[in-house]
Amino acid sequence: MKECLEGERPDLAVSLWLQEVVEKASLSSLPPEVVNAYLADRFLVEVNSGGFHGLFAWQSENVSRLGSALRAVGLPDMADFLDKAIRLQPGEEEEVDDRFEELDFVRNKARFLG
Repeated sequence: MKECLEGERPDLAVSLWLQEVVEKASLSSLPPEVVNAYLADRFLVEVNSGGFHGLFAWQSENVSRLGSALRAVGLPDMADFLDKAIRLQPGEEEEVDDRFEELDFVRNKARFLG
């Protein structure tokens, strides 16, 4: 880790180091501090490269844990932004499809009655 911080791009070096650590072990076997740092790093990488859309597409399995990880590493404002972005997400495709089917049923019923 010391070598990472002494390099020209310590942010990139630490990010790559975290990825390497996680690739060698499962998240559940790592100390909480490392897991939180890794999840916060993934959040920042994805949001900075693809916005929240990219985050939800590429880190969907970790989204539920990101808020607490961001707070644990001292980024409560980012956790609040994440919470807002999650609330703005549309429902699952199946839920949307179900709503359209219900709407079609109501329309067809109205035509039949009218």
